[in-house]
Amino acid sequence: MASSAKAKVRCAHSQTFSFSFTSSRHTQSGSNTPSATSHQHEVYLQQSHSQGSQHGTATHEDDMLPFFPRFESQWLCDEKLLVAWFEPHFAQAKYNLDPGNNGGSNACTLIAVLLSSYCSSEKVLTTCTHNQISYCIIKALGIAMLNGNEIYNRLKREGQLPNVNLSIPEAISCAGKFASRIKEWKSVLYMQSLSDSLFTNTQGHLDEWNASAHAQRHNYLYIILISDARSVLFINNRKDNSITLVDSHQHSAYKGAAIAVVNKANFRCLCNWFVHILQKYNQSNPGLYELSFLYYRRK
Repeated sequence: MASSAKAKVRCAHSQTFSFSFTSSRHTQSGSNTPSATSHQHEVYLQQSHSQGSQHGTATHEDDMLPFFPRFESQWLCDEKLLVAWFEPHFAQAKYNLDPGNNGGSNACTLIAVLLSSYCSSEKVLTTCTHNQISYCIIKALGIAMLNGNEIYNRLKREGQLPNVNLSIPEAISCAGKFASRIKEWKSVLYMQSLSDSLFTNTQGHLDEWNASAHAQRHNYLYIILISDARSVLFINNRKDNSITLVDSHQHSAYKGAAIAVVNKANFRCLCNWFVHILQKYNQSNPGLYELSFLYYRRK
């Protein structure tokens, strides 16, 4: 991706608009990096919830992102799985409005909850276009990381953070009004090897969801996986028959966050890939994990 570009994208409500962005491998001071103010990120999320891109034109949202990230896309699993790896500064530990704040982040569960909320409120499309990850889900991840880190750090400063690594109920509580419409369909704790059981267990719940009345009323089911104190988000999209994985963590000195998309028929490929990157970048094969299934009440 070029460092400065103009692109046309299809975003919420299936509308197309043009926007300009500047990509930078590092956040820097100056006109492209707005100064942070108290609770600015939370106001940003509130404004984007109420305004979004429903008018079909670029809004102040794009300007408030520190930078739009560079990324590399690749097809894996016999071109069944599309993966986007982002530059290392586009990850929860480093992506913020303060260039000097790279001290790590434990806000992944809160980020996953906020990302699901933003996707639901803004009707963010996860569909791939022209063999590329949707711009809209990339922007949504950036917004969720900014707000998740801001809320988490504020609660920590004020002594109101319930735990270093938040549970799903704690993250929903910390998200406050941004998660007011959230409903937990079910949550299951597994004392099993993640590598041996992730696909089977998740697919079983997806089959149950698809057979329920909920699936007829809700196009999206959000699944948060917690393993080894790390949370990632799966987005089950009934409309386009796809599943998207969003992992906000930095994976190496050269790889930041990751987004991966498959058709539902190839969900096993996505699960196998996620297990592989856990083993490769974290030397981890969890024997205990939690799956939480969330949906949002209609307004």
